[in-house]
Amino acid sequence: MKSFVIATFLAVMCLGVSPATAQAAAPVGYILGITDFRVTGYAYDPDDPTAKVRIEVYSEDYPIGPVVGPAAYRCEGSTSACPGNETNPNDPLNWTGFNMQFRRVVDDHSGVAVLAVSATGSTWLTRALEPGEGANTWHRATDPFYYENANYKIGISRNWGASVFEYFNLESDAPFADVTNLVDANPGAAFQTALFGDTEHDVYPAAACLGSANDPRWWNPTQAGNYCSGFSGGSKVVNCQSSIPSWCTNAFGASNGINEASPSSNWIAFTVHYRNFYYEAESDPADYVPYHHYDDLYGLVTYTFKADYAQVDYKIWKAPMPVSYGAGSVLLPVAYLKQLTKFTTSETSIIRDPNSTTDMAPAIVSSGNYYYDITSSTGRWITGEAVDNRQNILPVPSPDNHVTFAFYSSAYRGNCPPRIFQIDYGPQDQGTVVQNGLVFEMLPGSVVQARALIFPYRHDDSIGGSTVSALIDGALMPSWECNQSSSPAGQGVPDPQTFDGTWPGGFEFGQSGDVPLTAKPTADQITGISPGTYPMVFRPGGLWIINNPGFTNWNGNTTNFWFGLSDDEAFVSSLAGNDVGWCNVLECPIVYRPSNGNWYVHGKYQDYSSVSNNPAPIQFGGFSGDIPMIVPMHDGNHIAVYRPGVGIIVNTNNRTWQYATYETWQIPPAPE
Repeated sequence: MKSFVIATFLAVMCLGVSPATAQAAAPVGYILGITDFRVTGYAYDPDDPTAKVRIEVYSEDYPIGPVVGPAAYRCEGSTSACPGNETNPNDPLNWTGFNMQFRRVVDDHSGVAVLAVSATGSTWLTRALEPGEGANTWHRATDPFYYENANYKIGISRNWGASVFEYFNLESDAPFADVTNLVDANPGAAFQTALFGDTEHDVYPAAACLGSANDPRWWNPTQAGNYCSGFSGGSKVVNCQSSIPSWCTNAFGASNGINEASPSSNWIAFTVHYRNFYYEAESDPADYVPYHHYDDLYGLVTYTFKADYAQVDYKIWKAPMPVSYGAGSVLLPVAYLKQLTKFTTSETSIIRDPNSTTDMAPAIVSSGNYYYDITSSTGRWITGEAVDNRQNILPVPSPDNHVTFAFYSSAYRGNCPPRIFQIDYGPQDQGTVVQNGLVFEMLPGSVVQARALIFPYRHDDSIGGSTVSALIDGALMPSWECNQSSSPAGQGVPDPQTFDGTWPGGFEFGQSGDVPLTAKPTADQITGISPGTYPMVFRPGGLWIINNPGFTNWNGNTTNFWFGLSDDEAFVSSLAGNDVGWCNVLECPIVYRPSNGNWYVHGKYQDYSSVSNNPAPIQFGGFSGDIPMIVPMHDGNHIAVYRPGVGIIVNTNNRTWQYATYETWQIPPAPE
């Protein structure tokens, strides 16, 4: 207790406020809520309620200094707890709230202390918590996978959908950089995926946790973390793979830390069940939309740890459930950031800086925030920096700290979806949202792919003789990035449930009842046409038809082969494992036969009966109601079935059932 009093005295003296003055005219305020990552409340100067009060938050890292911010926005709490008059929009006390993030996610917030400082005094705030408030309900400090090397430290939460909720720049010489978390650790924020519903299936009325009633995408978002009362714990990790097996054991157990002195591209991969939000009744108990498991999505999130950056790969898919509608747009990823006040990005060599008077034209200003919607962007990176005296905000806790992100997106079902690269900069609370938004209809069985890179450098810093931005736009850019000149164009695949012979490019090929697919044969798999990408249909009864002219109107020139029966379900994919021949690398025609549960893998694009060395059928499934699917894991694609009442059963070695290893990803029941 004595050391705390001494530290308090020193802190007040360092602020240039004498103890006598502080007692004479102290700010008024209370702590209204504390979680594992933030503290909220209000504070104001009774002599001048319009003046901004400085808030200093001390947690378990008290000796290294506070996190600093203003009490300058709307109070978060009940009307009785907040000081302002909500019926009077001009009451300055309505704008005395604070929302401050700790330097790191904490396990025990009993040691959190908050100091309010005005021009003439200071006050250590006490708690005025309402019943049930102040509980540390998430306990994320005990569930993460922590990775650290000489340049950065990253915290990944398994309870919250393998999202990043902590990132520390260890390379920077900025003060307190090694203990200042640059990610907004809010469970509805973080560095994660966000998946929104389509515009054709509205939910009426909008439930409390589905966003604005003015947004037609009420169906979602589904993301790694959220506040919905009917869905605690966020999206779940259902599988873990890693280059170091013990990493997965630890990731599913207690908190741990991996520290690599010599990083060697080790990786950890999480399969995530993105469970849809529960639609909560607002007033009429009979007027709500219940949870449906077919609204859920799944993802493979892989972290690869390089010496100079962390690479995050996303593969998101929708299981072939009974209803086809689902996500209409995704943010892969969305990064909620804190403590950063200057942002620079590049689109066709134009530098955008929210604080520059010459670059303000592209921004939309609303309530003190700046929104940069860069549609159809060729820009792939953004650098955030902690710079003092920006936009009239208070000093940052770690001046000169910084981080750079890169984003890449793949084609989806053959076409590059519209992309919105948005920067949402809020100077009042030093919070920023960076979104790599893709707009498309997510169809069952198809995978969308994206990648993010996280650097503890600025865009113009040098790595191995090249700037970070040059590496992002050059050597580190994957071949499937949609902004590449070689990106697919006009090669979209239509929705099989509504297919009538018309393809996205407007050309005609096939007929109603056909299953549209894409063939990618190599020279070893086909004769008569060149290797490449072609539209193809599977006609129930076992006839496969390739449109030889490519993605244009059918002119009668086709490659046909027979493979399958009338009730078979068709796929084109590679499969992991050693029992499928070259189909562990090449994409091959595959059929699933419901009558016996057999998966037939065909190595060539010709009659099945004419090929003597096809892999043996894989028996996996066959129960009444089984729905076949192919899911990605880190080592490749795997056959699986969705079994009503059980969940998704994944064949983890792609072998027939007697020799198969498998996992069951349970579909949880609807909340009570």
